[in-house]
Amino acid sequence: MFTHAAVEDIQFIERAQEIGFTLEEIKQVLSLYKNDDFISTEDMYRFALSKIQEIEDRIIQLQQFKALLESVTDFPLPKLPHFKEQCPVIQKCLGKDEWDGGKN
Repeated sequence: MFTHAAVEDIQFIERAQEIGFTLEEIKQVLSLYKNDDFISTEDMYRFALSKIQEIEDRIIQLQQFKALLESVTDFPLPKLPHFKEQCPVIQKCLGKDEWDGGKN
């Protein structure tokens, strides 16, 4: 069916995805692995620093998203439906940085 090399490539790609690399990053790393006898430590160092910053930015974004969702769950379930203007998630998606509790 598949050659041994193809199976190894697929396993490499799967593991890299599990770690958190994008497909474009996997393409670059796999190319380095398959085509070069050595990897520049400077290039790998810069790549790692860039990826760390990307991860830190994503963590901040996820924490903000979590806080937004928690602001929805801080209120008890209403007996009557709320107006969409009162929903912090909808307000954020509309581009309103500060949720005013549905006052506007």
